[in-house]
Amino acid sequence: MSKHTTLDQLKMLAQRTKGEIDKVDSKALVGVKVNGAALSIVEKMVDILIATGTANGTLAVNGRDVTVKGLAALAYKAQVSEADLDTALRAVLNGKASATDLATLVGSDTGKSARTIANEELAKQLIPEGAQESLDTLTEIAQWIQDHPDDAAAMNTALGKLQAIVDGIGGEEDDYATVMAAIEGKIAAAMAGIVQDATKVEKSEINGNIKINGRETVVYTHPAGSAVEAGFKKVGSDANGHVVLGGNVTKEDITKLGIPGQDTTYEKATAEKDGLMSKEDKAKLDGMAVAEDAEVQSMLDEVFGATKEEEEP
Repeated sequence: MSKHTTLDQLKMLAQRTKGEIDKVDSKALVGVKVNGAALSIVEKMVDILIATGTANGTLAVNGRDVTVKGLAALAYKAQVSEADLDTALRAVLNGKASATDLATLVGSDTGKSARTIANEELAKQLIPEGAQESLDTLTEIAQWIQDHPDDAAAMNTALGKLQAIVDGIGGEEDDYATVMAAIEGKIAAAMAGIVQDATKVEKSEINGNIKINGRETVVYTHPAGSAVEAGFKKVGSDANGHVVLGGNVTKEDITKLGIPGQDTTYEKATAEKDGLMSKEDKAKLDGMAVAEDAEVQSMLDEVFGATKEEEEP
């Protein structure tokens, strides 16, 4: 529902709005400090700059060092020497094999893992030299199957499907050399069972016809009708759903729809006479006064105070 408001009512709204704004302003932040130092506010924003501090273990926040807890002296060294390690860690590292020990163990098999070296030595001792190539092939196949279990399973599934297709092509009594030969053979066998004198039926280019053994045959004839001159006619349908054309539409047919049978005219409403609106509404409308812009501005200035533009001469 919409209603007109007066200038006094708008003033009440402005006063309520100013009161709510004052509540917000009383709780708003007026500044930000970092370690007691106030930061500058530029365009309603505060820029907090964080950088490396001037001393180890600190961060600089807007030019002031802030200590970071938990960092020991070792955290600030670019390189760590053995002397920096504790006794327990040095003992563990000293117990590890040296580069000389590893070189002796690897020998001429540089670049190979201990597993590879062990496998090669075991193969030399257990497998004759002539069987090595075949064994390598089988080993590679077995390794590939282990590394690609999903691919191996897919291959087995595909082989099973191929075998099913081959089984479906024919048995021992009708083996074919190729799949195409099997298809052609099956088609030929099926065609042999078709009666030579079968009737051939196909579509015709003539509406309502079909072709039987190449000859046009009528299967539907549309009912003929007489020409009717265009006009404002009544239209219906019969029991078969066919369109039925009736007589001309009359004035009585139109007035039955609720449309007046004669022209309707309207006069403008006045304060004394009904028309396109009631006389009460017309009088109310004539009594409404629209506030001027200057009046609204004066009311707002009374509540919020004059703007800077208005104060300037």
